[in-house]
This record gives sequence, C-alpha cells and structure tokens, in this order.
Amino acid sequence: MRPLLTFSLCALATPALAQIDYGAAGYLDLRLLLPSKETSWLQGGLGKTRYGRRDSDIQFAGAVAQGYALLTPEVLAITVLRIEPEQRTFVDALEAYFRYRPVSTSEWRWSVKGGTFFAPFSLENTEIGWSSYWTITPSAINSWFGEELRTVGAEGTLDWRTPRGTLELIAAGFGWNDPAGVMIADRGWAMDDRPTGLLDHLRVPDSTAILFGQAPPESTPLFSEFDNRAGWYAGASWDDASRWHVEME
Repeated sequence: MRPLLTFSLCALATPALAQIDYGAAGYLDLRLLLPSKETSWLQGGLGKTRYGRRDSDIQFAGAVAQGYALLTPEVLAITVLRIEPEQRTFVDALEAYFRYRPVSTSEWRWSVKGGTFFAPFSLENTEIGWSSYWTITPSAINSWFGEELRTVGAEGTLDWRTPRGTLELIAAGFGWNDPAGVMIADRGWAMDDRPTGLLDHLRVPDSTAILFGQAPPESTPLFSEFDNRAGWYAGASWDDASRWHVEME
C-alpha cells in the first residue's frame, strides 16, 4: 500500500476541575491511496499491507483519542480509544491504565503502572495509539508488536538522575497474552499501522482456516491464558540529553 495523502486533525485541552488536571489529544486519519493488488490479511488474504484489492482508493483509517486525568500529584489515569471500520465494536480501547509516581526531589525517582498498555519496546512507535512520528506504516516488527503484544499487568521503573544523564531500569509482569505469535505462524510478517483493540480479534487467513478444516472467516483473540504462567520483561536505558541515548530490553 502506497499512501499518497494523509490528513490529521489534533485537539488539545487541559482544563482543571475540582483540582483534577485532565485533558485529551487525538487525530483523525483520512487517506488517498493506491491499494495493493493482493487481498489484505484483514480481508482473509495473505497480503502484507493493511489495504488490498478489495479496498477503495479513499479510506477513513480511523480516529484516535487519548484522555488523561491527573487525579492527585502522584496518580495519573490514561485511556486511549479508537474508532476504526474493521474493528468488532464501534469504539474500542487500545490502552487503559493507572500510573503512580511519587513526587521526588532527590536523584532517585520511581513509578509503577497497572492496567493494559503497550510495552516500551519501540523507538519508532512512541506516539498516541502506537503511531509513529516518522512514518505512516511502521516496520514489520513494530507492526507485529501492535497487532499481537499488549501488557496486561504491572510495570515498574526506577530512575537515577545524575548531572551526566539518567539511568532508567524497568521491569514488568503480565498475563493473558499467550496467543502472541499465532499470526506470525499463520500469515507471516505484515506491515500495517493498525494495532489491535482490546475487544478485537485478529482474522486468520482463509487458506489456513480451510487447511485445518474450519469454515472462514476464523479469528484468534488478542487475550487468552493457556499455561497459567506469568510473562515478564526487563530493560535498562541511559539517556544523555546532550549527546545520545542507549536502550536495552
């Protein structure tokens, strides 16, 4: 898929009510494109892009909004919602979590958040709703992160702020993401900018469904627990604001 034109509409608001700071930001995505001649995987084909031969040249790609509420100086609530034509529900959530970060006046600062959120695996997709500042279509691995990976659990960070830079340690535990990897096995890699909503399912290629004696369309859920074992990830980063940034996870 080669996008020719993308329009974005952003809205920002940060009023205060009853000593709660809250606001929202978002975008509306309309596209003029030349679809691939293959059938998109979203339509049950093996095409590697979001749009294919069954799609028109003009598309409403979605509307995403992120809302936040600073309930106390330490507690922040964030929800990211999306409207998108292919999802199962009219409105779906991409993230919903609380973060607790005590006010720190020393060189040490820590925080913990819990809920459902994207893991900090990407240097590319860092904007609202797993979008990228740099490009419309992310890399194959970042596309897969958005499709099949989501943290349902808790994540903690510890920062050591020094005059030379900041060292950050991160660790998390999560569950209910056991279906991760099904789409890689059934379809292979794809490149698209449509992360899976929390209520949505991923469509399995029709050829795979037929191979296993199932009548298409068939789908796989994003969340399910098979082995009753928690997953985890950990990482560290060093940020020298004047020079460079190193990250390992």
